[in-house]
Amino acid sequence: MSAVHKIAYQGCNHGDFEEEWCCHKKASEWWYATGYLTDKGEELYSYQFTLVKPRIFRIEPYIVMLALTDFKTRRHYYSQKTALSSRGIVIDEESVSFGKVAQLVKGTSAMALKVRHKDFSLDLQLGHGKCAFWHGDNGVLRMGLDGPEETTVYYSYTNMPTTGMMILNGEKKTVNGKSWFDKQGGT
Repeated sequence: MSAVHKIAYQGCNHGDFEEEWCCHKKASEWWYATGYLTDKGEELYSYQFTLVKPRIFRIEPYIVMLALTDFKTRRHYYSQKTALSSRGIVIDEESVSFGKVAQLVKGTSAMALKVRHKDFSLDLQLGHGKCAFWHGDNGVLRMGLDGPEETTVYYSYTNMPTTGMMILNGEKKTVNGKSWFDKQGGT
């Protein structure tokens, strides 16, 4: 099953943060969350979730990248999966997900992130913190040299208070920390 909701890319006339969450038609896109976490033993971890929909010569694959770094053991866990179609992909007004591997759900005051990797899983709440802000010129970044169509709409949530659970190599840990979220899409 897939449910990819696409909206028109409007560049400088873009919508608000809620409206710009979905995919833009005929555009590349990404949803990106990264942060640091500590457990009760004060061990430090960093994590990354990225869902990318690049547009390459009219082809639009979906790529999910998951990573976790354990600073104490110096181990880095990473996986990347690609879907050449939207089958199993959900991108709608409330969430983005890549099958059962990863899901990011937005709420009014926080986002919920769930990721599943063979060595780790995360179930996190990312509070909105300082709320979102637009990058560039009111959210529009010029990405090329040739024409006004080579732009992207880009916003972030920074300093997001983060809490939740992590399972690493079979061991369940309560974690907290800070996260950063980016949403970017355009031609």
